[in-house]
Amino acid sequence: MANDNHLAILIGLSAYVSPTVRTLNGPPNDVAAVRAWLVDPRGGDLPDDADHIFEIVSAAYPIPPGKAELDGAFNWLLARAAARAATRASGWRAGQRLYLYMSGHGFSSHDKACLLTGAATDQYTDHISPSAWIDWLQDAGYFRECILWMDSCMERVVSVMPNSAPANPFPGTNDAPGPSFVALAAPRPLLAAEKPLLAANPAAPAPADWRGVFSWNLVAGLRGAAANEYGMVTGRSLGDWLSRAQLSWLDAQDRISPSLAKTPALLQESSALIFARNVTPPCFSVALGFVDNERGGRVRLWTGSPPAPGPWMAVPSSGDLALKLLVGLYLAETDTGIRQGFAVTRPETIPITEMGRAPTMKVGGRHLLTIDSGAPDPEIRLFGERWQLIEGGVGNLSITLPYGLYEFRVLNARQIVEKVVLLDENWPQGTETVPDLPQMTSANPLPGTRTTHEYHEQAASGAAAAPDLDMGFGAELFVMARAYGETDGVARRPPWEGVSVHTLAGDLVADLTTVGQRHQPPGHDPWATCLIQLAPGAYELRFMGAEGKPMAQSLILPRAGKTCDWRVEAYLLRATIGGVSDVMPRRSFVIRPRNSPWGGDGDALLGRMAVALADDRSAIGKWLDQCLDQEFTSPLLGIIAAHMLLMNRKTANDLGPALFDDVVGNLRELLGEDFPDVVALSHYCSTPDLAAASAINAPPMFERSWRLLVESSAQNPQLVPASVWANVRATTASAPYFSWSTDEADRAAIVQAVQARLYSTPTAAAAPAAAAPGMAMDIVAREVWSGAINTPTPDASILSRRAAAMGVPQSAIETVPPVAGVELAADQGHGMDV
Repeated sequence: MANDNHLAILIGLSAYVSPTVRTLNGPPNDVAAVRAWLVDPRGGDLPDDADHIFEIVSAAYPIPPGKAELDGAFNWLLARAAARAATRASGWRAGQRLYLYMSGHGFSSHDKACLLTGAATDQYTDHISPSAWIDWLQDAGYFRECILWMDSCMERVVSVMPNSAPANPFPGTNDAPGPSFVALAAPRPLLAAEKPLLAANPAAPAPADWRGVFSWNLVAGLRGAAANEYGMVTGRSLGDWLSRAQLSWLDAQDRISPSLAKTPALLQESSALIFARNVTPPCFSVALGFVDNERGGRVRLWTGSPPAPGPWMAVPSSGDLALKLLVGLYLAETDTGIRQGFAVTRPETIPITEMGRAPTMKVGGRHLLTIDSGAPDPEIRLFGERWQLIEGGVGNLSITLPYGLYEFRVLNARQIVEKVVLLDENWPQGTETVPDLPQMTSANPLPGTRTTHEYHEQAASGAAAAPDLDMGFGAELFVMARAYGETDGVARRPPWEGVSVHTLAGDLVADLTTVGQRHQPPGHDPWATCLIQLAPGAYELRFMGAEGKPMAQSLILPRAGKTCDWRVEAYLLRATIGGVSDVMPRRSFVIRPRNSPWGGDGDALLGRMAVALADDRSAIGKWLDQCLDQEFTSPLLGIIAAHMLLMNRKTANDLGPALFDDVVGNLRELLGEDFPDVVALSHYCSTPDLAAASAINAPPMFERSWRLLVESSAQNPQLVPASVWANVRATTASAPYFSWSTDEADRAAIVQAVQARLYSTPTAAAAPAAAAPGMAMDIVAREVWSGAINTPTPDASILSRRAAAMGVPQSAIETVPPVAGVELAADQGHGMDV
């Protein structure tokens, strides 16, 4: 029997009104593939009709659909709920399960996933927030099971508030929500990929060949690639599959890109959620490539659980060995000494070159697997035969496991390498060889990083010469702006254009276009440096963001400590990697004792830890000891360590507060109790005496510090003065560092957005029935409008909650008063997504 109680919304946007928004090829094909699975009796088993599936694709509209058209999908659900209630159907208001699939250009704002509509302008003024839709539906109890699959980029953007669901706050339901699944193609702030995956001729792909990498893997997983040992695709097995499969579609340029997502973001997953039963993994066409000295020999494959060898096969005298293989882990063995593991997740050609001892089949044995990344902080993850996570570690991992096939991955910043191993008696005992780790991309031109040159390194390391400007006494500021990948002959603006240092009052300190050293030799990537003597205090680093808009970043020059004077270094990089140029400069910052050496292990560790903080990764292991060992010579490492300790403490109580207090106390001694990031952290200490008593007088350097300050201002409104917020109100959320737009249009727009969200009004208040055509008046009154209007002013706690969700401190609320004559809506505490 078809799943008559399941509904689906499918949105695929490929065309856009704005000429600057790139047309996509994959969304219509992805929507068609998802729909085909939904209506397949062996898949979602939904009735293939308009009562159960609401579809929006660009080709069906003469003008690319805007927010009103996409909101129509949400109102379709409300109408279904009304019809269900009118017939007094039992159970959940709209149905048992909702599938929400969206594909197109996207972005992230305030931790919410947003989808650009076809009417979107360059300022992202027309969008919807699928995250808000899911939150509302779960709070309101419209479905027991909610599934969101979103194939979009998750770039952070300037001054854009995520739109809430197109319905009023909802009084909610007493029914506890059931299992849900939320997966995004890319975590914040990374990009998703679409490719001509089905093209016979990749040089000239047809429109039908294009697919989103995430969507292709999603459908493959639902059709069996994600099946567990019982032949079921569950929320957990689908999540395991999606986490593994995405990387295999990325080519060499994709893998080194610091902006492209290597794995999706899995925000909710549950093994209790079942997508398919009685399915088998698919077979893919795989070609094994051998070197010449293997020609004429034999090869066999080991696979299964426990692993067993297949029949011997002849290695072709020329060309590759073409096979049809089930999804899974394998080990190739030849009679000439080849021993190489590999994974099958898609059709591909796999080079077979690694040598080793012939494997043995001894079921029941246990063996020690040791993986050493060669560095203190890369994250290691070990997976089983069906991609399930077994164990994790930082730096290295040692574990005793039964005979079997396993895969491990090493994550270095945003780069990943993986390897499949067979543990048996002849497995090379000792430490497993880890593939070479990809180089990190860093604005600081550190040796061994992806985007550096020797002449950039010399310019950074030799910056202890006489200052270019003497503007004060007590601290030192070094600024470097550079480009990488611009030796292709394409004319671009110099990397120092728009880069300047200002006081908080806006007075110019230094403009890199006129002071310092600038270098643009033919055939070399250009760079500029400027060394400034300054008085300790707060300054602004200004630079150009997307579309040439002016941006700013806080620079705090600490006063001299008990042991040293401080030097602050700011690096800006505009890189072109794989033919893609940065629209925003990458930034790195260092605080070190004056005259201390540049480019040591601490600088490299700081770069990797900054990436981890930006990606909300709070894994604690050997890297924590490394951070704390260098806290006194690299205080920014101490700030990052404190943030990660706090992240772990909020999610697990296995870390006591004493270590966090010690770190914050040390930072207070090193940087001063008025350093804004130290002030932010101090309010989370278990020792009350460590909490800063005074307000900040400048923005912090880290974006997460700003969030902590805003959160703490709910209890102490004076902690963040309104004047500070007025300066930074158009924040970019460009983690890990805190920056904002200084463009007056952006600043005005953000005040209007905050005003609208703080003092939100109900839609169609005079005629509530218009909110959802077809809904009966009693249903509207009972389910949507009850208690939601006729409140003269929102309660203070409501304003506080809304402000914090927008990153707005309490002191700023009075600076954005409501528009006169607007009737305000009370927040019932359900579904309010700001």
